[in-house]
Amino acid sequence: MQNLPFNLENIIFSRTVESCRVEYKSSINDKTKPFLRATLCAFANDYYNINGGWVILGIEAPNGEPILPPIGILDQEMESTQQKIRVLGKQISPNYHPHIFTAKYMEKNIIIVYAPAGEERPYQTEDPRHPGKYQYFIREGAETVSADEVIRQKLIELCAKVPFDDRINIVSEIKDIDLNLLKSFIIETQSDLSDTTDITIEILKSLRLVSPFHDGFKPRNVSLLMFNSDPSRFFKGAYFEVAQFRDVDGGDLIEENSFRGPLDRQIADVISYMNNLSTHQLKKVPGRAKVDKVVAFPYEALEEAITNAAYHRGYGNDTQPSKIYLYPDRMEIVSYPGPVAGLKLEDFKNDKPCPQVPLRNRRLGEFLKELKLAEMRSTGIPKIFKAMQNNGSPTPKFEFDVNYFRVILPAHPRYLIVHSLRESSYLWSIGEKKNAILLLENTFSKDNSCGAIAGQLIEYLYYSGQKTRADEVFKKYHSQSKKTETVQPYLRYFRCLINDKLDGPAAGVLELIPEQNHYDEPLETAIAFKRIKEYERAHIILSRIINQNEDNFDYYRNFAEVKIALANELYYSRRPDVQSVKRLRREAHDLLVTAIQLSDNQEGEAWCHYNLARTKNWLHYPASQIEQEFTIAITLLPGERTFREVYERFKGSIGKRIKRT
Repeated sequence: MQNLPFNLENIIFSRTVESCRVEYKSSINDKTKPFLRATLCAFANDYYNINGGWVILGIEAPNGEPILPPIGILDQEMESTQQKIRVLGKQISPNYHPHIFTAKYMEKNIIIVYAPAGEERPYQTEDPRHPGKYQYFIREGAETVSADEVIRQKLIELCAKVPFDDRINIVSEIKDIDLNLLKSFIIETQSDLSDTTDITIEILKSLRLVSPFHDGFKPRNVSLLMFNSDPSRFFKGAYFEVAQFRDVDGGDLIEENSFRGPLDRQIADVISYMNNLSTHQLKKVPGRAKVDKVVAFPYEALEEAITNAAYHRGYGNDTQPSKIYLYPDRMEIVSYPGPVAGLKLEDFKNDKPCPQVPLRNRRLGEFLKELKLAEMRSTGIPKIFKAMQNNGSPTPKFEFDVNYFRVILPAHPRYLIVHSLRESSYLWSIGEKKNAILLLENTFSKDNSCGAIAGQLIEYLYYSGQKTRADEVFKKYHSQSKKTETVQPYLRYFRCLINDKLDGPAAGVLELIPEQNHYDEPLETAIAFKRIKEYERAHIILSRIINQNEDNFDYYRNFAEVKIALANELYYSRRPDVQSVKRLRREAHDLLVTAIQLSDNQEGEAWCHYNLARTKNWLHYPASQIEQEFTIAITLLPGERTFREVYERFKGSIGKRIKRT
């Protein structure tokens, strides 16, 4: 038995290898030997460049699913079974040498035969169904079939060259393979070599990372792509460039970055960077419009497109790095050159798997699959289509010719809104107010029903002196039958008017909010009603949203102030209900105490202490407690004249209720 350069269970259960590349045999006998030989020949030919396949002896799988525990191989038959496999390899022309490993699994002996793509393709062997007749065999799915004349010719042409990632790199040395990176890979993939202390040349050979060269060994290209700290030293295009633009034409660059390192780390780092770059912008900015949370580009689509750009590109004569461009309305992922021969644009226009064609980088695909970064089943394109559809995003697009391959992921429609809000806020903050308004107007012209855009545009127009235009935008939005962010334009226009001391028009705007939408922005709506002295309506809203605001200082402060206002209205009415007045003031007292406990706002806390002083006076608390609240309020906000004036009146009438201020 020996340490295995792979995780045994991953092979048995086809976790990191497609099930169509794994065959199970209980044993080798005269009946099964010819068919096993044809299968080894097909794996060796590796027509689709998926790097051969596996045969597991000692496990039965009549329906493709391994039956466990294994039937196993007797101890006394282990050596003879391995010898039979070697003989089968010699019966293939040219001679073929599969890799043979032995192991114990669930206390039973098994033999694992790894049949990689052969170095001397194409291979042929005797047809098990027609003795004496030699055929070229290939794999079609899970079946071994003889190649017809067309496929035979393609096989001969294909086999004239070894895939680039599996070729020897004569300008490199064994020391260029970073053994620490390789050790990390072995541990991460839970290989049976995980406990190995030293990485020897024998292990490198078993992993097929090196090839003989003169009297020694040289790395294969895949070992430098995966296990070198900077593969671009050997392959100029082996890195990513990422650029983000403020405009859809790419003329206004925001930032640019490059990502280097082992290819798997490049992929992981770029995916993480792009995911953060395209989604962190969707959080609410305090004091700015907010929109429903959306994902600009679904993670699954990002992951697939970026991984494919690294996996399927060329690393030989293609010196340009893979490129990713982020625009307000789309993301473009470009790699070089175009796809392998056999793929057409129409193969990328629906969610069906692409036709199976030979892979450009068969070894690279295996390593990435071990890390769960890639699959080798031609399922990447359907995954992108499905992820975009599930996210409510527009359909992805693909463009290519012999020189390049471009994936275009359109941004989620709501992301365009987020971009406009963010960029207009930035432009406004640096004094480019005209450009901020132009950007919002352009977005609003495309969608009059977007409340987030309408609200911010109304506010910017109003405060830049274009009040008539602000009113036109408001009316345009209000006239839409279907709206998003249904309350924001009303509240923002209301605040503009009320701050301009136009109480009547402000109240008119507030009245236009449909009652069923009061709870879209309940706290802000309640505060707006409070400002126009519609205390009962504010109270109704606030009383219904307490469970959503248990830790919200603004909620408790405003609810207390509404109760104080209602108590005062009732107290000074013609027929005051004394008990209701007391109840409202007691409730206001409790709300203010809670607000003070939650406060992280010195000014707001000062007003809470001031109102608590007044409330305690109305409820006939001891004078010392009332005076303490006034003192705290004045200390927190010494410049507020109201506090001192009411405090002086209190001191002049100890024991009496403070008159309404």
